[in-house]
Amino acid sequence: MDLLKVDYDKCIKCGICVEACPSCILSMGELGPECNFDRGCMSCGHCVAICPTAAMDNKYVPLEEQLPLPMPVLDAETAYNFLRMRRSVRMFKPHPPTESDVRKLLEVCRYAPTAGNSQGMYYIVISDKKKSELLLRLQHSGWNRKFQKEVLTADILLLY
Repeated sequence: MDLLKVDYDKCIKCGICVEACPSCILSMGELGPECNFDRGCMSCGHCVAICPTAAMDNKYVPLEEQLPLPMPVLDAETAYNFLRMRRSVRMFKPHPPTESDVRKLLEVCRYAPTAGNSQGMYYIVISDKKKSELLLRLQHSGWNRKFQKEVLTADILLLY
């Protein structure tokens, strides 16, 4: 079992990682947390992120990729206003996004909440105009004409 690595010198045996594990694959051993079933891990990274001493590491969600704590937390009013200001963009720039920008977007999408933290999302990026048009024509005709025009004029489609 090489999924989790625990730095036992840093571990204070608080058990927070065991409690936070949504897959319930961790238990508290004599030296600290132990993984009981590697293949049951959903790679959510909770155990790594919640450890107050940075003693946990997960090969799928490495400690080195975690954001340093403490990070600024939005107060309720700022979060509310941020969500209220969200808008759907349907007018596109005349040039396609760079591959780097698309990769950044996909990286952020990985962190979207999912039912049971299953992370069972798959994304298909279509940047070929002819394939996008074909895809639109294959869809059932329930979409309104304005939306069809927007899809036909987009440089890239991100499907999920």
